[in-house]
Amino acid sequence: MVPRECIILPSSSKSFEDSSHIGKRMNSLETALKRADITFTEFNDLNSIDTKIVEKLLNIKYKGMHISEQQRKCLGALALHLHIVDDMQMYEDHFQLLDYKSAGYMYLDMAAVKALELFSLSYDEGL
Repeated sequence: MVPRECIILPSSSKSFEDSSHIGKRMNSLETALKRADITFTEFNDLNSIDTKIVEKLLNIKYKGMHISEQQRKCLGALALHLHIVDDMQMYEDHFQLLDYKSAGYMYLDMAAVKALELFSLSYDEGL
């Protein structure tokens, strides 16, 4: 998957728990994603995900990489969502982890997206 295909958001984080953001968690981002017809899937309990499956899925060249426990849980949740764990033998040693910044992508802020008119959506509606 490339970054445009999957976005993993925290469901609860201290940065979203203050009184000004209760009920409005990531409202602008969620609104933009809904307008683009992006499907939302939530995992309520990342603690129950077996992180050992991530090691099995990674190609041998990438098994020595340091991956935090939270990153392993997110990757495990993604593997569950994509039903990769249903047939582990088929997918074992087939995945790579690449640094997003060095993979040929660039970051664009909302002003650049508007200026380039990348989407046919009107971002000014309802904001």
